[in-house]
Amino acid sequence: MDLQKIFNECLFEIKSLNIPVGNIRSIEWADMDDAWGLCGREWIDDQFYYIIKISTAFLTEKINIKELRTTICHEILHSCPRGWGHKKTWVKYALKIDKKYGYEVATYKTEYDVLNSELPILHQMICPNCGGKLLIKKQYIWEQVKDGDIAHCGWCASKMNIVF
Repeated sequence: MDLQKIFNECLFEIKSLNIPVGNIRSIEWADMDDAWGLCGREWIDDQFYYIIKISTAFLTEKINIKELRTTICHEILHSCPRGWGHKKTWVKYALKIDKKYGYEVATYKTEYDVLNSELPILHQMICPNCGGKLLIKKQYIWEQVKDGDIAHCGWCASKMNIVF
């Protein structure tokens, strides 16, 4: 799998949406137990330079290439002005990418989410405050929401609205 080629394609897609991207110095594979990707930054000559690391877990045949592209886009967005963290600007850009390319960029994905990315989306929840979204793919989670459990946005902690 040519990580640099896939990165360049993702970068092109993001730039085609007029999303400003920072100075990304490199992208590389890394052994990570607790993350799918990581964007680090260094302050050199009065500006930030970004280094993106992608988990070698993506090298397994069980993981969909779309999930790799989603993770790369997620990490690229951290290089954007006001994109550090998962705040309003980051969410706005993630939603823009999702709408155009369908990558389902999220702040956090479990192993279940990544390995089962082809499962249908049963319902969506949208944050009225920041626009963040939650895609519900497990029936038991939907049952909890219907039974009155309140879902809160992973970005800003506001109560989410159900979209049927």
